Amino acid sequence: MDAFLITGHFWKFWQLRRFDILHAHYASYHLVPVLISHWLWSVPFCVSCHGGDVRLGAKSWWWRQLQKRAFKEASAVMASSNALRRDMWNTYHIRGVKVVHNGIDLDEIDRVLGSDGGFKAGKRP
Repeated sequence: MDAFLITGHFWKFWQLRRFDILHAHYASYHLVPVLISHWLWSVPFCVSCHGGDVRLGAKSWWWRQLQKRAFKEASAVMASSNALRRDMWNTYHIRGVKVVHNGIDLDEIDRVLGSDGGFKAGKRP
C-alpha cells in the first residue's frame, strides 16, 4: 500500500478497483496512506495494533496525535491482547477496541498442550 501511494500508482489502482475498506496492519507508518485515502475518498478503514506500535508511538507527540485521530476515525480498532487494549485505554481513552488474538485459538492450545501451554517446568510441546 505505501509503495502504491508514494509512486503514484495508487491513484490508478484506486480508479480501477474502488476499495470497500482499507486495513492498517500496524498503528505506525501504515496509518499514513490509509488516513490519506480515508480523508480524500472517504474509504472506511480498520487498524490492527500489536503492542510495540502503540507503546512506542505513545512516546512521540506527533505519532500520538496521529494514532489518536486514526483510532477515533476508524471503523474498527483491534488489539492483539487484553493487556494491549488496557494500554490503549490508558493512553488514548478509546472505547470499543476489539481483542483479536492473532489467529490463535487459545482453547485449542489448552486442549492439545494442557492448560499451562506445555511451557512450564521446561516442558516443550
